[in-house]
Amino acid sequence: MRRTIPDLLEEVVTKLTGVTGPDAQGWRTAFCPFHQNLHRPNLRFREGGFRCMACGEKGGLKKLARKLGMEKARAEGKNVGRPV
Repeated sequence: MRRTIPDLLEEVVTKLTGVTGPDAQGWRTAFCPFHQNLHRPNLRFREGGFRCMACGEKGGLKKLARKLGMEKARAEGKNVGRPV
């Protein structure tokens, strides 16, 4: 069974720091893992993807998951999230 986007979003939420939201449009905010930021959460994300308002990094949830170390095994060809 493949991981759905809503499932991936919930996993991403558990890996990020300082998560707040979602707001009325579904956006959540957290500290950006793409740059060192100790003062203010600038990463905005939802099912459709993410964007950091400080460093400008943007992309889909899979890119964010890879940065958080969640998609490494899948990228190497292993069955991540599949029943054994």
